Amino acid sequence: ETQARKLARENFEKLTELGIKKIITSCPLCYKTLAQDYEEMLPDWNIKVEYILQTISESLQNNLRLIKGTLKESFETKQIAYYDNCYLSRYSNICNEPREILKLLEINFLELKNNKKSTLCTGSCGNLPEYNPDLANQLCKIFIKTMPTTIQELIIADSRDFNLLKETLKETNLNNAPIITDLS
Repeated sequence: ETQARKLARENFEKLTELGIKKIITSCPLCYKTLAQDYEEMLPDWNIKVEYILQTISESLQNNLRLIKGTLKESFETKQIAYYDNCYLSRYSNICNEPREILKLLEINFLELKNNKKSTLCTGSCGNLPEYNPDLANQLCKIFIKTMPTTIQELIIADSRDFNLLKETLKETNLNNAPIITDLS
């Protein structure tokens, strides 16, 4: 923990020196680290941290003309589901913003049985694929087995989930495997 505090302090000092007031990240683990862990370790942490989907959701809601048409026709005939990333939903309580974006884009989607704070892990969290690729792969296969077979497209909000799911789906040779789309 001492090393983590030291690194957090060094990062904070460098960011402050550069005049950084706000960080927008597309990495759920980075979001949790910067928005929660750094704030806990550094009482003087004063840099605002947003996950990119929070920024996009707020921008779209405040300026609906940014939406030049909808994607409704592209997705109208598909069974689409949205997957909640563990770090975003369970640890950072970011559940509504991705759904708000999909609704603003007029994309109808199904909720997975295990969603929001009760989401299942895909195995991509905490750099698990780098440290224990076999376990990550097993977790991803379990997640895939729980997905309804009628899902044609799975929308996610993390590039690590995207990469692991694409790789595992390719490896499992599932008939009618869903398309994976990264919203972030």
